Amino acid sequence: MPKRMIGRASEQVMLRDLLDQARSGHGQFLMIIGEPGVGKSMLLNPLSSYARETNTVLRGRAVEGAGTFRPLAEALMPPLRAGTLQDTAELRPYRAALGRLLPDWARSSVPETSVDPILVLGEGLLRLLTALDPEGCVLVLEDLHWADAETLALLARRAQVSTSTH
Repeated sequence: MPKRMIGRASEQVMLRDLLDQARSGHGQFLMIIGEPGVGKSMLLNPLSSYARETNTVLRGRAVEGAGTFRPLAEALMPPLRAGTLQDTAELRPYRAALGRLLPDWARSSVPETSVDPILVLGEGLLRLLTALDPEGCVLVLEDLHWADAETLALLARRAQVSTSTH
């Protein structure tokens, strides 16, 4: 028998409102925090279904002891396999940085830069998500308590940018 979520109607309304705001051009960054088993994934599943009506939804999961950027790489693998990730002129300056997430995009030599690599990768990721779906991507990353420091730094930077732009 499938599990049913009980008593989360107000949270579902809030999540849909945030997604609707994002769809209208106001980017959002949301973290759902709670103990294991409290229903975080069950809260996100209906949101993912709602988002799929008009947006691309990408999902990744951190795993204990996994490599750097694992949840992001996992989320990006389906469009990479499907051939929907195109090497455009706008992405080309970020290709070396994005190679840290997408093995097929890695180059044998990475150009040296004095700019913080997390900033460059974060900008490249944002541009990549925009290229994937100009109407907006929903990126769902779970179990981030297992995530590596670099993934957390990248997400923290993206959260800063998202919250400071409106």
